[in-house]
Amino acid sequence: MQGQHGDFHIHPPGEREVYLPITYNEPMARNVKAFGYDIAYRPAIRQVMEIARDSGRMQISPPIQIIQGGPDPLSVIARLPIYRPGWPLNTDEQRQAAFVGVVGGVIRLSDLVAQTQAGRHWRNLHLRMDDTLASEASELFDSTRTSQDAFRPPTQVNAQDTQVHQLTVASRHWTLHFTRPAVN
Repeated sequence: MQGQHGDFHIHPPGEREVYLPITYNEPMARNVKAFGYDIAYRPAIRQVMEIARDSGRMQISPPIQIIQGGPDPLSVIARLPIYRPGWPLNTDEQRQAAFVGVVGGVIRLSDLVAQTQAGRHWRNLHLRMDDTLASEASELFDSTRTSQDAFRPPTQVNAQDTQVHQLTVASRHWTLHFTRPAVN
């Protein structure tokens, strides 16, 4: 495949049972490293795709380092299955037979949280987001990584200075820990 972005090649190289390369990418400038990347190569991303394919529902990955890099490459990947029109989709086997690919998106957690902050700083509030289902690293976001002057909560925190909220995002369960400086 050739186009305005040069020669298309599947990467990383190697023989695999299934290939699911990224063939459409927007915006391309920020994501050129992902063009041609085989999402079936990495077990964590392949599993998200397989669960989406078999369930017929959008799935979200555990936190991963994306190949696009950047100052904070920690992200989650969303995958929504695409099936052949008119094919039956009542069982896992039918969905597997009808499967043609996925529509996906990358959600950089630092970008997502920055949108909610609207220029405010993290001097008076600490936020840590964790994926409670992640088998390895569970951290999705930690506001202490945003700047040198971000509030860093002490090890011991009074109950009145912290709140914990649970959030379900597709198939994932996230915990949001909010901590403010101690109230005197």
